[in-house]
Amino acid sequence: MRVFAYFVGRFRLAVLALSCATAVCVGAQTTAVVTRQVHFRGEVPPGNYSGITHLRGSLYALADDKAPSDGFRLVDIRVDSITGSIQSVVDKGYVASDKYGNRDAEGVAYVPVRGTLLVVGEADSRVVEYAEDGKATGRELSLVPGVGNGGYESLAWDARRGLLWTCTESPLAADAAASFTGGMPGGLIRLQAFDDGLSRVATWTYVTDRPESDASRALNYAFGVSELLPSDTALLVLEREAFVPKKKIGAWVTNKLYEVRAADMFAADGKASHAYADKALPKRLLCRWHTKLTLTARSFANYEGMCWGPVLADGSRTIILVADSQNQAHGVLRDWFTTVVVR
Repeated sequence: MRVFAYFVGRFRLAVLALSCATAVCVGAQTTAVVTRQVHFRGEVPPGNYSGITHLRGSLYALADDKAPSDGFRLVDIRVDSITGSIQSVVDKGYVASDKYGNRDAEGVAYVPVRGTLLVVGEADSRVVEYAEDGKATGRELSLVPGVGNGGYESLAWDARRGLLWTCTESPLAADAAASFTGGMPGGLIRLQAFDDGLSRVATWTYVTDRPESDASRALNYAFGVSELLPSDTALLVLEREAFVPKKKIGAWVTNKLYEVRAADMFAADGKASHAYADKALPKRLLCRWHTKLTLTARSFANYEGMCWGPVLADGSRTIILVADSQNQAHGVLRDWFTTVVVR
């Protein structure tokens, strides 16, 4: 997402505040905790990291929307088995497509049963499948075109159900008029699921929260769904609002992680339910966190990638998130990583 390309060098101040750990109770014994965000300058090349997926062990793949060619960057990520915080991220090289140039890659998903990776391009509204060496398999999926820079940001593979999940950041053209109205107080987003043959299974209606700010007052602004992540019992949805004022200082990002129950999307026999094809799915807030750029804080992080990380010693699950730094814009932004620990 082209959110922060205009920073100037005069704001090169010391790094002080990182994202604050946040815990929000979502049930009698369930919490979601955001750990302190970290970056690894010198270990991870500056990039525009807009998606992440787990391959095996500590190996992950990142989508980079400004890379010279389509493909993915391999990284080794180590997570503390007790706290769930990220200990290290080490680059393992970029795997370039043998067929396509830059497609504005915004999401990447690994399909274990095929040993392949799927990459969604915002520029062409297509999902392309690659072998792990970057060779295109010939399997592709054409999606309903997204609108400009509010196109397809999300891509995730659901191993339990054998489904590929995706959606646009902002409403599709056909849904724009129905968004932010009395019936749909937020942005109307279509959650789309496809089977392993890349055939459409179903589409559900998801409605974002209303924006907290006035986009007309921003120099750069982004709002909507930036990533999806399926679990056995739910689909997690990351809503993100990024606001950059004309003076740059005072920029902020608010991230909200919501849960949509699988029981509201699938019948008892596992088949897709169409009950929420035309009305908003119920959602539950798991956690919310805020990052910013001020004279004393540089935690500004535009999180666009999200995938499952390792299980901790106590059985808790981790979610790994990566931010798009716009190539570490002007030396001010960082390629931030963080985790959410679900207990």
